[in-house]
Amino acid sequence: MKNHNLDSAHSSPDEHKRKSKNKLANFQNFEAWKKACDEILAKPFPPQSSNFPEEDIKSALNTNFSKFSNWQIICEEILDTEHPHTYLQKGYEELRRRGKSEREIFEMRRFAWYTAGWFNFPMMVWDWVNLDESDIMLAIKWLFDYDQITQDERLVFENFVRLHGN
Repeated sequence: MKNHNLDSAHSSPDEHKRKSKNKLANFQNFEAWKKACDEILAKPFPPQSSNFPEEDIKSALNTNFSKFSNWQIICEEILDTEHPHTYLQKGYEELRRRGKSEREIFEMRRFAWYTAGWFNFPMMVWDWVNLDESDIMLAIKWLFDYDQITQDERLVFENFVRLHGN
């Protein structure tokens, strides 16, 4: 398991549930979180511009995503780190080079925001370095353990992660 910054990441969801006797708050509710994500996902991707210094924009053009997994590339925009638009464009280009269609990339982004995003932001299991399929699988486990998804949904989610892995 990765070294996440909060102690709750090191406890099981059952222990976490026992610690918080109240219902999940605000965006910790999966349906509320998905609605918030839909606003993010409505924006064009990859973005065509950003408010970064020209030097950062040009530097991001040298980014090489060849050693990143598909999910690690997808999750780059979910990290608590902002990147120039050219960085996200390079990741998008790498996924297209690997044969992912625009539609597949959109579906993967939506799925990653719904799962890894839920894990990283509302559940506050912050990871500033990277997020990948292992984080998504842990998020799916937590979603199930917190009764946010059914067993059937859990299986569908896990299969989606495997389908788009590399």
